[in-house]
Amino acid sequence: MNIVHIYTERLSHNYIVRSIHFIVQLGL
Repeated sequence: MNIVHIYTERLSHNYIVRSIHFIVQLGL
């Protein structure tokens, strides 16, 4: 179990979700 890999994957996923949410808000 690679904690660093899991943390990085989770962090990047969170960044993608925030980016999509921000773009959607701009679209509205």
